[in-house]
Parts: sequence; C-alpha cells; structure tokens
Amino acid sequence: MFRRTADYDPENADWYWVKHLPDGALDQTPDGVAMARQVAKGMDEGCIACHKSAWEDMVFASGHLAA
Repeated sequence: MFRRTADYDPENADWYWVKHLPDGALDQTPDGVAMARQVAKGMDEGCIACHKSAWEDMVFASGHLAA
C-alpha cells in the first residue's frame, strides 16, 4: 500500500491498496478481480477492513523493528 493524493480516498486515509505475488504479478480474488485500488472497500473483510484496526494511519508495526 502507498499514499495517494489528499483527494484519492479520504475515508481510508488516501491509501492505495495492492497485493503482488512473489513473482511480481498482481494477485487476484478467486473470481478474477485484481487486488488493487479500492477493491473490497466498505466490506467487512479484506485489506482495508483489516488495516482499519491498526492505528489512525492504518499501518501495523512490528515489535521486532530495529531500534
């Protein structure tokens, strides 16, 4: 995920969501929808729904980060 311009998606802190496979290809849902942009916006499950449980910036931090 990365931040877009201030007017991209204010409801979701203007984040752009995308999931890539290890080979760099864009991942897809089981029904063939690309997992990018605002896919699953407003749904109870998915990238955005999970990240809303993180801090206000929607970013999870690891306790294993170097000090």
